[in-house]
Amino acid sequence: MSKLVFLLICLVALGAAIISSVFGVLGGALLFVALSWTINVKAAIPVHGLLQLIGNNLRIAVYFKYVQWWVVAWFSILLIPGILLGSWLYAAVNSEVLEITVALGIMASLLIPPQMATAVSPRYVFVSLGFFSGFLGMIMGVTGPLIASFFVMANLSREQLVATKSVCQGIVQAVKVVAFWQLLDFDYTQYTTLIILLTIMILLGTFMGKAILKKFTRRSYDRWSKVLLLLISLSMLIKPIMTLLQQ
Repeated sequence: MSKLVFLLICLVALGAAIISSVFGVLGGALLFVALSWTINVKAAIPVHGLLQLIGNNLRIAVYFKYVQWWVVAWFSILLIPGILLGSWLYAAVNSEVLEITVALGIMASLLIPPQMATAVSPRYVFVSLGFFSGFLGMIMGVTGPLIASFFVMANLSREQLVATKSVCQGIVQAVKVVAFWQLLDFDYTQYTTLIILLTIMILLGTFMGKAILKKFTRRSYDRWSKVLLLLISLSMLIKPIMTLLQQ
């Protein structure tokens, strides 16, 4: 890997950490794309999982007092069964079809009227979300946008959303890292230098993002969050559709 590539991926990691610390979304997707360009795509999923675990733990430390533990409790109920199913189907599932499904799901969640969202019991939403986060995380690598698009149902503040989502995703990534290590025999040590450098960037970006978050009003924050989720879902459709058309 050249020094220029190292520099570029470090800058992407810094920007991704800032965005994740502000919106709790998009940063992971950006980092995954950069990793997939830098190392083998199959290796990018577990390495990305470890870096996301580190990033989520840093955000948890920064926003700990805002965590909504009732959300975490419901989210965790079916998480491990989802991860076990995902690890079993890791090599067999068509990832392009899954990416398209998730992208369409994000778009659909943005169209749900606020009154309908609040009418659905959040506990049922988060139990299902935990299962699908575990399952899709083993196959696709990026599930943050899917999680974020449904957090509106919990009516959380900006800080509560970032904090609670970080705990939920941190649990997903922790179990996922262990699953790749123990069940699929992935060797993380071959990427030690890359992981250490990106961890430093993530640390810097987390604190920079916290300072930026304070400048948003609730209304502007919600508007930009929806714009980012829409852009992510649209971008997620491009690659799998192109791949399927070429087959």
